[in-house]
Amino acid sequence: MPTGLRLPRTFAPHLLWAGVLACLFLSTACTSTISPAVHDDTAGLAAAEEFIGTKLPDGATDVHIAEQTGIDHLVQIRLLASPSAVSSFLEQLNMAPLLKPGYFPFPSSAGSGLPWWTPETGANARGAEAMLDGKAFEVQVEESSPDAWLLYLRVYEAS
Repeated sequence: MPTGLRLPRTFAPHLLWAGVLACLFLSTACTSTISPAVHDDTAGLAAAEEFIGTKLPDGATDVHIAEQTGIDHLVQIRLLASPSAVSSFLEQLNMAPLLKPGYFPFPSSAGSGLPWWTPETGANARGAEAMLDGKAFEVQVEESSPDAWLLYLRVYEAS
């Protein structure tokens, strides 16, 4: 009387490898579609500008961009630019009148894993947040230097 299915010994290693490959495939597929991809990429400048809806300030230097895609879309930008260029940029976004001294708009997890994302609170920093065209905008400007302001911008799809 048979007690169960018996496979030849030579078949077992093939079955094991098939299981391992299936697990690797599924974990890769899930990682690429569910887990967000983060990259620090100034080459993604055009895509970031398209997502936020305007060009970054003229003459900006020390530009860092991190884009996270997956379930939602998130762009984080840090740059240095002249006070007039930053002011003009914030006016284009309709954020300039919303800036408040000492206001810190970012959640504590913002910029996690990005060594260049180091916004500060203080007397020389102003911040704001707003919903514009279905996107959440969070911005902070550090005005410590009269020659160049440090701008932090975080934009993501609001659901």
